[in-house]
Amino acid sequence: MTSDYDKTTERVAQHAKLSAEYRQGLCAGGLGYIPPQANAEETMRLAYAAEECANATPRAVRAVREAILLEAARLTLGSRNQEHGDPLPNMELLAYFSAPILSANVLPDGVRGALLMLVAKLARGLYNPHLRDTWIDLAAYAAIAGECAEAVRPRE
Repeated sequence: MTSDYDKTTERVAQHAKLSAEYRQGLCAGGLGYIPPQANAEETMRLAYAAEECANATPRAVRAVREAILLEAARLTLGSRNQEHGDPLPNMELLAYFSAPILSANVLPDGVRGALLMLVAKLARGLYNPHLRDTWIDLAAYAAIAGECAEAVRPRE
């Protein structure tokens, strides 16, 4: 089984194999050389080459950043998007229900944070009420909110 580090190292090596002319063209033309029909992986390759030309970030940092971005793309474009639906209505619900929580001056920060997580899970639950993980997370964040409230409750 190949580790994430090995996969990242392999990807960095693949990127390094881009031809000198290709890199030179990217440096000269910037990211305008990315064709609109380029898939996510090709876009990453081109962006990596352009960034390498600019020497903006050390190679090790780029490799870690790329690994994180590729994993995020895999998850959000795959199973998570299928389980939780289109992110736009989910985020709109989150924003709508978060406003009163964020503006309530009487809430301790820990309680406010837990309530925001509850709202995020509720928004997901509206799309897929059959996902057991959502209800488990809701119960956990409700308990955390209670714990946070108890920790800052004025003592008599």
